[in-house]
Parts: sequence; C-alpha cells; structure tokens
Amino acid sequence: MTPAQLYGRQSDRDAVASRTGVVLVTGDSGIGKTAFLGILNTSQSSGDLVADVQVLRSTNGALRNAIATALGDCLLQSAQDETRQRLVWERVKSSVLRAATAAQKELGRMLITRATEVVEAKIGKEATTLIRGVVDEVLLPPRARFEEQLTAFTVPDAAAEIGRLVRDVALATEQTLVFPMDAAERLGRDDRDLLVELSTELGPHVRLIVTANNHQAEGQELQRLLEGRNSKPHELGPLSHHDVEDWLLAEGVARNQWFQIIRIADGYPLFVNDAIRLAQSGLSLSTIETPTSFQSVFEHSFRRLDAGMQSRISQIAAFADPPPDDYLAEYLGLSEFELLIFEQKLLDEGVFIRRPDGVNWFHDRRRAYLWNTRLTTKHRQAVATAVLESFRRRLEQKPVIEAWLAVSSPAILAEADVNDLDPDVSRVVQTPTDQLALLASMIELMEPGQNQTASTREIAAYASRRFSFSGDPIAALEALEERGMVALASNRYASVAAPVIPSNFAYAALIGEAQHRFGLQLIPGRALRSFEAFIKPLLGRFDRARISLQRGTLADHSATFRDETATNGTADRRRSVCGLGITLTIDDQPVSVTALFEDSADRIAARASLTDGFQSSPARNHFQLERIDDLPASRVRYGRYKQLMEDHQLERMTVPIHSQSELADLLYKRSVATEVLASSLDDYEAAALGLDRGRRFILDIRGEPKSAAVFEIETARAAPTVTAAVVSEVSLLDDPLIELRLRAQGLISAEERLVRWTIHTETRNQTGAATETIDNLIEQGRKFNRHLPRVPIRLDANVLEEDIRQEMATLSRLEDELVQGGLLQQRLASREDSLLVLLDSAEPSNERWYPWGASTFWTSDGCAQIHVRVLPEGIEPPSIFARGPELAKAGVKDASNVTRSGSGIASAELSRLLGYESEDVAIQDPRFPGYI
Repeated sequence: MTPAQLYGRQSDRDAVASRTGVVLVTGDSGIGKTAFLGILNTSQSSGDLVADVQVLRSTNGALRNAIATALGDCLLQSAQDETRQRLVWERVKSSVLRAATAAQKELGRMLITRATEVVEAKIGKEATTLIRGVVDEVLLPPRARFEEQLTAFTVPDAAAEIGRLVRDVALATEQTLVFPMDAAERLGRDDRDLLVELSTELGPHVRLIVTANNHQAEGQELQRLLEGRNSKPHELGPLSHHDVEDWLLAEGVARNQWFQIIRIADGYPLFVNDAIRLAQSGLSLSTIETPTSFQSVFEHSFRRLDAGMQSRISQIAAFADPPPDDYLAEYLGLSEFELLIFEQKLLDEGVFIRRPDGVNWFHDRRRAYLWNTRLTTKHRQAVATAVLESFRRRLEQKPVIEAWLAVSSPAILAEADVNDLDPDVSRVVQTPTDQLALLASMIELMEPGQNQTASTREIAAYASRRFSFSGDPIAALEALEERGMVALASNRYASVAAPVIPSNFAYAALIGEAQHRFGLQLIPGRALRSFEAFIKPLLGRFDRARISLQRGTLADHSATFRDETATNGTADRRRSVCGLGITLTIDDQPVSVTALFEDSADRIAARASLTDGFQSSPARNHFQLERIDDLPASRVRYGRYKQLMEDHQLERMTVPIHSQSELADLLYKRSVATEVLASSLDDYEAAALGLDRGRRFILDIRGEPKSAAVFEIETARAAPTVTAAVVSEVSLLDDPLIELRLRAQGLISAEERLVRWTIHTETRNQTGAATETIDNLIEQGRKFNRHLPRVPIRLDANVLEEDIRQEMATLSRLEDELVQGGLLQQRLASREDSLLVLLDSAEPSNERWYPWGASTFWTSDGCAQIHVRVLPEGIEPPSIFARGPELAKAGVKDASNVTRSGSGIASAELSRLLGYESEDVAIQDPRFPGYI
C-alpha cells in the first residue's frame, strides 16, 4: 500500500469532488498532499478529463503555464476519433478568435500554443498534423520560451479571459476538466492574485484543485484570500491510528513496531512510508529521515515568535506526550485562559499540529528536533532540573502513574544531574536491558486487583515475544533479586516473581525507560487494558469479568466462573448467573476473558456481538478470536473411568520398581496412557479433563537410589522419559526458577511447559501406569464438575436405552484402545452381556427422599442389547435375588444366564450406566416437573 493509495480516503475524495472552481486543499509538510492529488487523478468520475499533477513554482507566470499544460492534457484525452478531434479543436480556435480585445486574444493564443506543444510532446509531430491544420492560424510562431512570453505579457482581466477559454473547452469536450496542482504556496504575488480571481470565473464544469501548506505564511494568506471569495478550503489532516494500522498490516510490519511508528509519524504519510521502509529492511527506526523542508517550516514558525514564547516552548520540548492542562498551567505559570491562548497561538503558527487524537501538540519529529538539536546541552539540563522538581510535586499531588509522565521521563533523566535523582530511580535507569525486559514483562503480566505476581515461565516467554529478550532469564532474575528489584517464590505447582519498585517515580521511570529502549508502549496490567479497549465494548451488558494474559483452557474458564459465582449472593441468584469463556489473541498475545452475565439473553447478545463484531470493530487489526465457551460448562462423564478401574480391579495395582530404567519406563507408560485416554474423548471432554495436550516426564535421581524427582511436562505427543541430573543449588521443590533451569539444560522446548513436580522418597513400589493416569483423570473430572449444574436424566425408556447403548460402546472402545496400548491385559468378556433396567416409582415423602428406584439385570447372552422399562406406579421390581419365573415375568428371557444384578436409587444406578458419578445427575420425575 503506497501513500497515494492510503490517502485515497473516500471522505477526502468526496469532499473535493463535490466542488467546482478553485478547490484549495491544505495540509502540513509530510501530510501527503501530492500523494492525495495522485490518488485523486485515478478516482475521478469516468466523465471527467483529469490532467497530470502540475507542481507550481515561484516564477511569474507559473500558474498560467500550469493551466495551459493541464489544458493540453485534457484536450489530448478528449480525442476519440479524427472527426471528434477536429470538432473539439475547431471550437477551441473559435473561442480564441472570439476574444473581446487584441490583448485577450493574444493571451488565448499563448495558452493554446502551449497546450498544442504539450499534445505534440506526448504523441509526436506527425500525430498532431490534424490539430495544427485546424488551429494553425491562432498558434504563435516560435519565439522565446513560452514561460518567458507569459512572464512578459500582462493582460487586464486575465482571469476572466482564462475562465472563458477553459469553459469553452469544457463545453466543446462535453466533459468536466480537472486541473490538479501542487505547492500553491510557492506562487508569486501576481500568480496568487490570479488564482484567487479564477475562483469565480471557472464555471460548473472546471475544477482547479490546488494544494498549499497552511503552516507557511504564503499558504495561510492564500487561504484567507480564497475564503474571502467564498471558496472554503479542504484540510487534509493526519491519518488516524486505524488508517496507519491498516497500512502497516497491509505491508506486513511486525506488530511490536506499530507503537513506535505511530508515535514517530503522528499520522503523517511521509514518515509512515519511511518507517515501513526501515522496518522491512531490518533497520532501526531511530534512523528515520526528517526532510529539511519539514524542519524548515518549523524553524520559520519558531523564529516568528517572541523570546518569551520561544522560552516557554523550550520548557515543554521534552514532553513526548502532552501533559494535562492543569499540570501545564502550573508548570508554565499561566492561568487556564492564558494557556488556551498559548496553545492556539502555537497551532496558528505551525509549531503545534492537531494530532490524530485531536490534541494540539508538537509533531514528534519537530519536538525531537527542538529538544535534541536546537536546544544546547546546558539548556536541556536546566529544563530537566525544573521538570524533575515538577514531577515530584505532581506525584505527591496525584499518586498515580500518568502515561504522559512516564513516556517523557527518559529524555528528562538522561539530561539530569545524577545527584538530583532518587536512588530507586537511578537503579531503574542503570538496569541492564535484558533485566529491564523481564521487569517490563512482569508489569504487563500482573493483573491489577487480581494477581500481583507472574509465572517465571510466562515472564521469560513473554519477554522473548514482546521485548525480543534473548538473554539468560535465570541469571537476569537472580541479578534482579540480588539488587532487590524482584521477589521470587515457588511451590510444587508454580514458580512466580513480582517486581519490587518502592516509589511511584521509580515505577514511572521504569515504564518510560522500557518504552524508550524497546520502542513499545508498556501497558501495566495489559490484560485488563486490552479487555477495556477491545472486548468490553462488544460485550454489552455484563456483570463482571476476569482477564489474564494466557491461553485459558475450558477448565480454567470453568474454575474461574465457579470461583466468581461462589460469592455472588444467594443460591438462587448464583444459579441464574451464566457466562462466556473467551479465548483470543490481542497483538499476538494470548488473552483469556471469563465474563459473567445476569441474564442468558445478555450472554446470547454478547456472543453474537463478539463473533460478528470483530470484523467491523475499530480494533480489528489487533485481535483474533479463537474460541468461545458457554458457562457454566456441562459436566463430563469421568465416572466411566472409575467404572473401568472397578471392572479391571486396577485400584490395588502396583508395579515393583528395582532400577532407574524401570521407573523411567513406568513414567513413559503413563504418557502413553494419557495419549490413549485422550484419543477416546471429544475435544470438549479432553479440554475439561486436561487431556487436550500430551504428557511426558523428566526423571532426576540425586545420589540416593530410593529417591527421585519427577517433572511432568505438558507436550504435544507422548515421548520416552528423559533421565537427567538437574542442576540447581537449592532444593528442587523450593527452586522458583526450576522450569527455567530445565529449559536452560535443553530438557524442555519452547512449546512445552512444566505442569507439576514431585519428590518420590520411595521408588521401589509405584502405582501402575493405567491406574495412576485414570486416578489423575478422575480427580480432574471431579474438580471440573464441582458446583456445575447437574445433568437432568429424563425417565424416557427409549431415550435412556439409546444413551446407555452409546455409553457402553464408548466404554468398550476405550477398553480396546487400552488393551492395544498394552495398558490393560485383556478385554472383559462381560462387555457382550445384555442389560435390562427396571425403573420403579413411589410418591415423594419425608420418609422416602428418592421416589425413583432402579434395578439392573445383566444376562450373559453375547448380544449386548439394552432394554429399559418403566414399571407402572406401585409395581415393585423383582428382588436382585429373584430367580426363574419372577425374572421371566419382569422381562428377563433366560433367567439362568443372569450373571449379576443390582438395585438402588435411580440416580446412582443410572449415573454409572451413563458414565457419570451419582452427584453429577438429577432425575426428572415426569409426575412432578418441578422436582429434580
């Protein structure tokens, strides 16, 4: 995407295309006026004749020369065939001959002679034979250069004559003529006056579009003169942040460079284009070029101001972002009214610009020029001393970190006397870049009001992605801890770190220093800020939300939802609350949002808004939606695994371990068992039970053959256990940097993460691979299902038969896979048994809490059929000890083949048959719809 393409904004094109006569387009240097004219040329109506862009000059007669050249361009485009060409040029000649005076006729002859020369230069002398044959009698003989003729020749009412001539040409061609011209501020006095007079002479079918720099006195004067003729200018403002982001996205610029480019460019296409060139070449954005003409405009504006104004401007040149008005007024010693006059004066003089965010302030490149080049070292030091003192007062009055103060602090601190700095601030400024990257990562990862620490694993990985950190995270974190700038802690499940920044000024300095060194906007509590900016506007009406900078799983969202609703008023109100678990990436960073709603209709609206609104959202360049889960989640059928353990008597199964290699082999079998179990689940169940990714293990044995440290690693696929001597100077359980040490030794890849680690003091007997894996899965299932709405079981015989049949098939398939994987010895023959389920009912009462009972009878017939019968009310099922006729009467065809039977409350018996635990289900009594 070129600057011209980008500046083809429809709103600007429409504003200009809707006008006739002289249309003045204004803007600052670097704003892309020439580019705008270029795109305008390709976007005019197909019925328009658009000339090439003419760049105006200061020589006298330059405007008439440009008009004549543009006229030639348009006449060349109008010729469709020889007949049409002859007709148009006949009318042109007639117009010249109809001039009221000899002087006006001579002016017309000059213009048409120049127009003919333009046509001839483009298509050749032979091709213009017909044209010259038509207009030869009005063409001037070759004498001096045409520009010199126009300079020497003055005609009263030249504007009226030029206007009459171009109107006649438009009438002859039957099309609108468009003359684009650039740099009108360069025109001399006479040409400027002629341009102003033309504004009322061109008629409805001629459009003379001229651009001018309204930050120069000549451009401002031209604007005033045209406004006096009711010709209102159209101002090209800086590109909005969204426009620039669209451009950067189209050019494939890395997102971590967007902030710096947007800051440098301030919406000016000239700088955006140059920054893209540097980024694509791998060069530093600090080498961006600032044209001399761009600075000369500022220099000219600056010199027009009196000494007092220049002094005040110098005092604020270090502020990369504009401070709030109350600070500026106090700092500069101005009243609120005087500050308004001060800012307007600087805007009028071109020292300030109106930035894309609507704020009046320096363009960043001009501010940098003023601070770094125009001010002397001594001057900068004096300003830094004054600003430092004002910062201290500000932080005492308003003890929050304001973005403008943080971003301006590096320039101030770089010029300040070291003796003027607080020790904490000095420590921040002197922090090595690799350590600063880790501190900055902690600040962005921490969640204000929720979690004041960050995982050491996430810190290192985040610093690598966000701040291009490539150093040794262990050494850097240990150095920060030694310097008292971070605190570290650990347990068997997590290792965390937190920054220790004693003062607000040091905290602001840290934010500013990180932004300065990395060229990124540092966002404390980035997850919450990203939510506020991008997600909250799409959610509509919601109760509250929890946000984190990580790719949350379904289990994570469900646990967060459970924790949030546990404190949400009464039990009835908690049951009415629903939610969404949203997983997405914002600026290439995973983000999780768990949002709670009081009403399901609000949740439905939010889901629709999220899925449909991303494409139309102003922040569309920043995020990508990955998945949305409704909350509360549905319970998962982990009971089938408990049933599997009971059927195969796995509860008491242990494996004797005599060597390190046998323990490693057992751990590998656990990895395989996890993979086999995961393959039997759908995506939802795998996510809920924590089996959406594989597992592998690292085994560390330290001297004692009876003790070992086992590290469980989340990975893509099962892999053999790695045996290694993990290097750590402290106990592995207490080492807050243990995962980083494993990475440093090449034991964990970038895509893997440490799930948990344990110390085994006795390695001679271990739980079997299948048993341990299923135990963990049951534990996770019980944890996931806790407090979720129970699964209703409708007492419909046909529905129950189909549901039980599907569950039996799943259990059978799972058993086959475990046998094939070597985790079970053999398939149970009883899987081919048929089942009869009898449901009986009694009226609910205080004495009988469970009105529905269930009896099960398994028949060894090899048919694997499922039958469910709902007995008439008051009819008792046969006893589990019944035989012969009694069973036959109940529906058991061959009572002698009954291998096992059971009886109990319906919820307990049916939950086992459906793969649940009894606490997961609730019977829906058809007689009492409100009873569950």
